[in-house]
Amino acid sequence: LDARWDSVKRGMTEGLGSSSHSSIFFATHPITAASARWPFQVFLTIIVAYTLCSGVLSSIAYQTHANSASLGPFQYFRLETRLTRNGSTGEAIWSPGVSDFGIIGPSGCTGNTALIHKMSHHHEEQLWTPQDSFQIGSSFVIGFSTPREMDGWYLRTASQGGSEGADPSFFTVWATNEAPQIGDGSCGLARDGENWFVDATTIEWCGATWDRVGTPKWRYTAPIQSLFMEVPWWDLLALLVDLPLERGRLETFLLKPAWYTFHFWWILPHLFIGLSALLTVVSGVFSNKPIAKYLPAPHKTLALGFGSAWLSAMLSACFTADIPHLVIEVLFASVPLLWQAVWCVFQGPKFIFGLWGFTLLDLAIWGALCFWMWHSVCVNNTGLIGLIFSVGIPIGRQRALWLSKKLLRQDQMRYEGLWRTLMANKDGVACIEHLTKVVRMIGLDDKNYCRQHNRLRADNLPPQLRAKSMSNAAPNLAANPLFADLGRMYLQGRPDSNSQVTSCNQLYAQAALANLLLSERVKVWAEMSQGMFRVDSEGSEGQKFAKWRDIKDDPNMVAKVHWTHMKRHGRAIEKLLRSYQNSPSKLLDISRNSVIFENMTHLTNCLGIIVTDENVRVERLKKGYRQTDPEETEGYRDVCINLRIINKQAQGVGAELHICEVQLLLLEFAALKTFQGHQRYVSARNTRGT
Repeated sequence: LDARWDSVKRGMTEGLGSSSHSSIFFATHPITAASARWPFQVFLTIIVAYTLCSGVLSSIAYQTHANSASLGPFQYFRLETRLTRNGSTGEAIWSPGVSDFGIIGPSGCTGNTALIHKMSHHHEEQLWTPQDSFQIGSSFVIGFSTPREMDGWYLRTASQGGSEGADPSFFTVWATNEAPQIGDGSCGLARDGENWFVDATTIEWCGATWDRVGTPKWRYTAPIQSLFMEVPWWDLLALLVDLPLERGRLETFLLKPAWYTFHFWWILPHLFIGLSALLTVVSGVFSNKPIAKYLPAPHKTLALGFGSAWLSAMLSACFTADIPHLVIEVLFASVPLLWQAVWCVFQGPKFIFGLWGFTLLDLAIWGALCFWMWHSVCVNNTGLIGLIFSVGIPIGRQRALWLSKKLLRQDQMRYEGLWRTLMANKDGVACIEHLTKVVRMIGLDDKNYCRQHNRLRADNLPPQLRAKSMSNAAPNLAANPLFADLGRMYLQGRPDSNSQVTSCNQLYAQAALANLLLSERVKVWAEMSQGMFRVDSEGSEGQKFAKWRDIKDDPNMVAKVHWTHMKRHGRAIEKLLRSYQNSPSKLLDISRNSVIFENMTHLTNCLGIIVTDENVRVERLKKGYRQTDPEETEGYRDVCINLRIINKQAQGVGAELHICEVQLLLLEFAALKTFQGHQRYVSARNTRGT
């Protein structure tokens, strides 16, 4: 069983196959469980197709654009200053604030024989000298005899001293193939009331239509569209530039990105996430096949993919340290990647909170980045997908809970009707109140801490306590010499609060022994309190119950008793995954039994007998016949006792610490527990994933 449980924790989806789609995200292995469901596999396949295609096509696009001109050809170019260092805008700007402006061609040359850009020297092209060059208003215009391609532009700050305040803090570069009609120059004057940042990609200026081709700063965008359509592969930003105060200083602006800047942020993260999603799909498809043990767990695969994407982003930020605004974008935009990588590793029933965190982080970060870079609000596609899942999963969960309640509605109405009948009787009310007082006097309720623990080891105690405990451990060593050979000295009946049972094999071995002892104690309690058990009805309609004191001496009737079976392995694994956070120590009902009573007086008497029985120790009382929310229990009521068998027999076989469960219920409630009702309960349980 431990090997089976280990395979489940490694990635096999046993125990979650019958849960509803929404409930698996609240289990202890949400990603593992989801990877075996076809809707999630389809979704991941779409993610695989998108990310891998995006990464591959981005690489192709980079090679295509890197070997060709960035923009053009255009014949006329214009630099328009929109905001100056001293804060002037609109009509307050009377000049472009630069002494020279030109474009950088594919060769990397500026067009001026004295200005050669250091990036490239291996192209042999004629240097471009503008045919026309003049200033008008806040613009600097240049024109060529024939259209020219460009890979960037350059400018030179004003040469006269004291002009620093007029330096452009934000400018726009425009290009056209239409000759501008300057006339008296009034068309070139700046307009008051205009924002210094321009959203328009084309404008009319001096009789010509101009396309926006540059701003002081830009970012690179997914180049897939530019591979198939005539669109640029960068976004022009509304960020300010701080030109040097040195007069006559040359500044160049080159559009072509370095390969590492582009690959480590726009290509590799897509490939890492796509490959991890592909491997997750493969693991999910073969989750219940023998090959599954050779495949990595889906949640670790996705964590590795997101983590690798984040590391790649960090490398991009390091290599791009000389471009601060790109570094800021990468550092902040990659935070959701790191968040999701960590959350995939530490998956659990709170996975939905991690998904919400990822969604809110992505939406908030991209909202802030968009406002910073463009002075507008935008939403990233990743955030939208996360939002759909973050909202859809809880909605699906609520629907599953509603369906589960609907399945049990008729049973709940029957239980509630029976309860109202019981409460309408004064004797019944008195018995309920008496039972409540008894439970209160016992001092145990469903809030008591209850776990399966190992025995306390005397050899691990401090020296002062060790010698005192060794005398208690001596009888145990005589009965179990193997422990002495191992150097382990266990104290019988002493649970170690720091050592919970982690082995399913150990739990079931102890439960098998404890169950035999529990069955004998249950018979004693039933005989003393007129308790009953379910017996074979021999083909007659309905269920049949018999008092143990009436049938205990009849072998034929004893053989017909329906004793409660130990919890199935499959159901135990379901509970570990769905409700118990993979902790076997929380399984307290592997060994279980029930006693049925005709009235509340007999039930209360049995409870008192159990509590005072020296062979057992009661650890917790759950529920009880008290006023409870019918929606919480679907109307069903009983007294559920968690206890340990602590007599010499239990200690001799090592089962005195194993916690069992005993249910005490009234005959009327037991009669309503039919096979069909149990099937509905199982369906509802699977729907809500508990």
